[in-house]
Amino acid sequence: MTSERQLVADIIRNFADQGILETYKIRPEKFARFEDGKVKEFYHPDVYKYSDELIANFPHLSKIDVNGIPWRKIPNSIGELENLEILRVRNAELNKIPIELADLPRLQVLDLAGNKISEIPDDLGRINLQMLDLSKNNIKFIPDSIAMMQQLHTLGLSSNQLEEIPEAILHIPAVRTLGIDFNLIDYLPSNIEKLQHLDQLGCIQNIHLQNPNELLHLRKLSWLSFSPEQVPQDIHHLRNLRFLVIEDMRNTELPPTICEMEKLLYLRITNSRLRTLPECIYQLPNLRFLLVPNNIIHKLSPSIGACQQLQKLDLSNNNIEKLPPTIDRLKEVEIILDGNPILH
Repeated sequence: MTSERQLVADIIRNFADQGILETYKIRPEKFARFEDGKVKEFYHPDVYKYSDELIANFPHLSKIDVNGIPWRKIPNSIGELENLEILRVRNAELNKIPIELADLPRLQVLDLAGNKISEIPDDLGRINLQMLDLSKNNIKFIPDSIAMMQQLHTLGLSSNQLEEIPEAILHIPAVRTLGIDFNLIDYLPSNIEKLQHLDQLGCIQNIHLQNPNELLHLRKLSWLSFSPEQVPQDIHHLRNLRFLVIEDMRNTELPPTICEMEKLLYLRITNSRLRTLPECIYQLPNLRFLLVPNNIIHKLSPSIGACQQLQKLDLSNNNIEKLPPTIDRLKEVEIILDGNPILH
């Protein structure tokens, strides 16, 4: 019986003959990862063009990683890979999730981002996944069976066609990271606090959230991006926030309570109508990145000179005509002023 190492050597020779590899003098260990003589992972993505043969010859694969190679259909034989733990098929023009994935007892990571998937089979809920990324597809509906994934801690659904956060997701208490950016969501569920361990939430570029105050129930958030008409007055209740990204805000001012968010490390407000920054924002002790491009800010307070802990200050594409002399104190800070009248 031909060893898996010899089979890999045959693939290398075949690829060299086809010009896919420059030389056949590549050791199998440089082409694939072995454990006890069995192939666990291939390093060269072109091997997956021969997926059916690959699965038959290498049944001990624990990881498959395909990115940017047309793989419009995952073969049904994928269900035979009992040791598969990680399956990534990104940007591969895939249009269907095979139900055979539900037969993979060890699968923990399923990443199918950047494809043409429009439906999620109910059987997917049978997989005890820890990470599921279905972003950049054409999904409109999430089946209730997803609530069966009680170990799921990371869920990516950005850039789809969802009109609401599915109720089923709220019944997965393990979720720590949830991406729902670039959908059609305009309301947060009133019981979103069920996601009591949620640490990172991305929901920018949806229809403007009509009830952003619901976010205030997520007290463990450390990372938040969203697109509100206006920032909630009580946003300081999110005391653990370290990263805050606001896009397409219609209000021209920030609530002064944002200055009570002492853990804030990174603040980005872009593509909005912000006219000025609260005076107290320059006193945030841990702020390292203050990024406010693409607004209508026309001046900075002299207090900016006190922000010597900053690493980056982005003021690009605003209406700033003059800088306060105190800005000269920020000698170690990267300052971006492109697109302001001051440069003309």
